[in-house]
Amino acid sequence: MTVTDPHVPAARHALITGASAGIGAATARRLAADGYRVLISARRVDRLNALAGEIAATGGRALAVPADAADPDDLDRLWSACREAAGGPPGVVVANAGHGLKGGVLSSDRDRWEHMVQLNFLATTHLMRIAAAGLAET
Repeated sequence: MTVTDPHVPAARHALITGASAGIGAATARRLAADGYRVLISARRVDRLNALAGEIAATGGRALAVPADAADPDDLDRLWSACREAAGGPPGVVVANAGHGLKGGVLSSDRDRWEHMVQLNFLATTHLMRIAAAGLAET
């Protein structure tokens, strides 16, 4: 299943992580309404598929690719899927995956803090590095 269309340049494709809810889902809806082909990603497959169906029902094009944005290998696979679907690097990349923590510095779990830093900072940096390299090729 791809969203490749020979009449839509890769620049009119958008990759959105953290797209299963909230800001990511709203961004995907908006970009699709503006004519972008959207590749949406998150861990929650059921929500991704529901969003892709919703976008299709309103005349948009979406491809759901489940991935854990905190995992660099998943991000590499996601980028490859996006390039394949778009026929090149997407023109828009929205690194939206992330989370906060309940509680304060003293009451929250160290492992959760480390995961938050991995996802919110390191994974976002990894995706932006991949995207920059891809866009430099064009």
